Amino acid sequence: PFEDETRTILDELMERSELGETAARNLLARFGFRDIDVYKQISVLSGGERSRLFLCCLLEEKPELLFLDEPTNHLDIESREVLEDALADYNGAILAVSHDRYFIEKCQSKIIGFFGDHVEQFDKYEFYRRKYRTFVADEESKRAVALSEQRREEKERREAEKKEAADAAPKAPSVNRAKERKEIAKRKERIKYLEKTIAELEEEQKTLEASFGKDTTKEDYDRYAKNSETLEEMYAEYMELENT
Repeated sequence: PFEDETRTILDELMERSELGETAARNLLARFGFRDIDVYKQISVLSGGERSRLFLCCLLEEKPELLFLDEPTNHLDIESREVLEDALADYNGAILAVSHDRYFIEKCQSKIIGFFGDHVEQFDKYEFYRRKYRTFVADEESKRAVALSEQRREEKERREAEKKEAADAAPKAPSVNRAKERKEIAKRKERIKYLEKTIAELEEEQKTLEASFGKDTTKEDYDRYAKNSETLEEMYAEYMELENT
């Protein structure tokens, strides 16, 4: 977002606004850049500092509408507080996508929740969370029923195919049958492990969701995201093994 990274923080803001040096320094101080910090070159700034400077310049340009996608991701505590305070004072409209509960509670005036193909508006985060929990519970119930039915159908199909193949094919050598039994046992053991691990991860996700709040750490958010990725991979492997 910066055309010339050899500029100083102060030069960048003054270049992108009509502020004089004193006014620019005062504004930068609100964003955590004080004293000699304003003379740092953009090229040496950390990720959080760059985000703060970009937001400072952007808000001073006074756009009527801001689109923000997960604005608090990868920000340190100071940068998050600066962002939230700046947005609270912003007079334009903000459309933000975020999973950060504290950010939403502090900055939102309306929440738009997406539930499958249904969209609903809420005045408070707690109302959205209540609806979301109900939606997730319903979806998990539907998925469990569908998965159970799919397993039953797949099992019946496999049994029918095996019976048909057994009736049509000559007897396989005993060594092949032993190998097949070993592979089946190994597959069953893996399925059992996946079922146990999936259940544990789903329970951990529920616990993390319930604990999300003001004091939630970045590590908690990262763990939640990592668990979600692992669950998707395990669901896929589970379905593949069940269909084998």
